[in-house]
Amino acid sequence: MLLKLCLIHIIPFAFLLAGSCSGESILEQTVLQSDSRRPIYLIAHRVLHASAVPQALSDGANALEVDVAPYNGVWPQDTVEKLFSAVAAQHKDGKPITFLWLDIKHPGHCSSAGNECIITELQQMAQKKLKSVGVRVLYGFSLDHSNSGAWETIAKNLTANEAMGLNARLNRPSIHSLERDRAKPRRPRIGKVFGWTITDKEENTDTAGTLLGFAKVDGLIYGEVLSHYRDNESNRIAIREIKKWLWNNSKTHRAAGQGDSPW
Repeated sequence: MLLKLCLIHIIPFAFLLAGSCSGESILEQTVLQSDSRRPIYLIAHRVLHASAVPQALSDGANALEVDVAPYNGVWPQDTVEKLFSAVAAQHKDGKPITFLWLDIKHPGHCSSAGNECIITELQQMAQKKLKSVGVRVLYGFSLDHSNSGAWETIAKNLTANEAMGLNARLNRPSIHSLERDRAKPRRPRIGKVFGWTITDKEENTDTAGTLLGFAKVDGLIYGEVLSHYRDNESNRIAIREIKKWLWNNSKTHRAAGQGDSPW
């Protein structure tokens, strides 16, 4: 079985790329500053329309993954900008959106002069709509684009609310060694690890528990693999698997809230 993991390289701002049982729902529990339980991120898969934002939050998501790609050389502002506005509005209403994950499919070409980087427009749009309300943004790249001009452009303009991630595919036996490797000094270092995708096919299996309990990933993407996020029972079945594990391990783990910073 192959599991997909996203390795989140934390980039502290100062160094840029080199180094910035009751009926109460688990997601509704108040998170106190003294709460030492490990925060877990429940990430809704393929939130591609503004209407899907409140739906995912209603289902229990505390982070959103969005596939983005330029079309004919431009970002579709009628969808991307509207989605950013919807995320900002929900965050201002107090909804637990910890971060927005932009899974960049085709980052586009960047010239050496730096004046042809279409990725710059996406980052500026995200910063304009989301930075002012405190929404964190994760820019996700494939390994093929990790040395691209687009990667370098995003890295040079990161704010404290932003981070970059690399998508990788690892065989299941290697996940435990990846967790051990976190303790080894490296630069850039692995900051967070997310797995995907938990679907309704994982109902009553140990998949979510294995990833959260054994591999100790920091969060899981859940939902339908190919369809955009929608009001669908399969999405609720998938997130229910993560919620069940959190409930059974509530002494040591909890769903992340607005006050938790993933980087």
